[in-house]
Amino acid sequence: MTNDARIFRQTHVVIDSHTKEQAVNSQTEETPASTWHRLTRSPLSDEVLDWPADLFALTNVILKRTEAYRFVLSPPDGVEWPPSQFPSWSDAVEDVGRQWSVWVEDRQSAFPGLLAEEWSVLRERAGTSLEHLAEGRDWRM
Repeated sequence: MTNDARIFRQTHVVIDSHTKEQAVNSQTEETPASTWHRLTRSPLSDEVLDWPADLFALTNVILKRTEAYRFVLSPPDGVEWPPSQFPSWSDAVEDVGRQWSVWVEDRQSAFPGLLAEEWSVLRERAGTSLEHLAEGRDWRM
């Protein structure tokens, strides 16, 4: 088993029940978890990664409701975008997209490491209010 696959499987096991709880308990503030639950009638889980269009739909709704896309053009003070650890962010994202596409078709292939890392951040913070995200307080999210 590759390290990326271990990260993916660990993320699935550790976070799944926590995210379900966040979706059910966040009745007053809209969160990524509650947004997904309202849209699909199911808890936010790693199954979203089975079909890239599902993750695109979730991020599209979150970005639309928070208007957080504006931070790409005007990041909060002290924050750098795109991430400096990648010489070319667009190439990195394109590469991850290709790897993900291969993984969707062949689960024996490696799950993209960058996607596993970013997905685990979203899952860990799925109970963060969309209002909080709209204010740019949690840049990593």
